[in-house]
Amino acid sequence: MNGTAKYSKDKIDELVDSFGGSLNVKVGREITQFTLSFESQFLSQAVELLSQIILNPNYEATQHEALKATLHKQASPMDPYVIATESVHYTAYRDHYFGHPSYGVRDVVYSITPEQVREYHNQNYVGRNIVVSGAGNLDGKALATEVGTHFGSAPAFRVSEVSNSDKPYFTPSLIYQRDD
Repeated sequence: MNGTAKYSKDKIDELVDSFGGSLNVKVGREITQFTLSFESQFLSQAVELLSQIILNPNYEATQHEALKATLHKQASPMDPYVIATESVHYTAYRDHYFGHPSYGVRDVVYSITPEQVREYHNQNYVGRNIVVSGAGNLDGKALATEVGTHFGSAPAFRVSEVSNSDKPYFTPSLIYQRDD
């Protein structure tokens, strides 16, 4: 692996399998969590792969379109808990992006371009927003060295101004929801 490689999804799956591990990505309202499990002797390769996934993502057109289709389905949740949570965020932060649905507005999901995703990535996947932690049978000093080596090239701060970066303000509100 080299520092400028961009891996396809198939190549990532192949590498994770070679480490005897698994990769799980969980996207939330405020964080994206990458969990990479691997056998401890593959520490260096695993941290390098994780840095490539986070710092140098591959924007394949077919994968971009497939993700938009997935987001379009998720943008209209059926789970009452998710519906209630999204409604609370909307009423509490209605004048800020923080109040928007976490999976986006269904009507505009298909208009998202790869360039917009790249811009979002460049603004938000920066050193001060990335936390790497390890658990299990790992040497902490070796982990710190590998993280410094592979994540040290990440810019510390945002490259450009982030739109709507003002602090969201809470609007006290009351919402009633009835489901017969």
